[in-house]
Amino acid sequence: MPNKPTLATSQQEKQISHILSIIRELKQEMCNGDVKCIDINVALLKNNLNLSKLTEKDGCFEAGYNWENCLLKLTSGLLNFEIYLNYMQNKFHTHEANNKAKEIFQVTKMLTQILKAEVKNKDEIVSPSPTAKAHLQEKLLRQNEGQTLLTIQVVMHTLQDFLQCGLRASRNHHSGN
Repeated sequence: MPNKPTLATSQQEKQISHILSIIRELKQEMCNGDVKCIDINVALLKNNLNLSKLTEKDGCFEAGYNWENCLLKLTSGLLNFEIYLNYMQNKFHTHEANNKAKEIFQVTKMLTQILKAEVKNKDEIVSPSPTAKAHLQEKLLRQNEGQTLLTIQVVMHTLQDFLQCGLRASRNHHSGN
């Protein structure tokens, strides 16, 4: 019997879809409509970021699906993205783009709280240590403008992939499959 969708489920999916929509808009603005303005594979190779990614062992994919593991990885992964999303704020050339970056950060924090509330064993949530956060913040602040642009594009691309997978997993969980 399929699980009944809950308010939290609806909120999860709504928040994820909203963040994805803003990311698409920001990416389009950054590239002036040219979707291929950056070769993301080259960018990923050049950029030494420790961004969260979902793999089969995380339980979010059809093969080996495990909602509890997936939920932990989604929550921990979003906590890891927060420092990058905070960094992105006020790095754009327009007020509108800066507002979108701020909105991505705020909605992601809300989504993290929604997911965290569903986690059964909160002690298993992994979040960056204050020392790791400070070190990363320092590293990000030392970047020149070109590196900052590349970092923002890689973060948005990776977050988009992460959230799309999370959205599929959430839908799979709440449809009872």
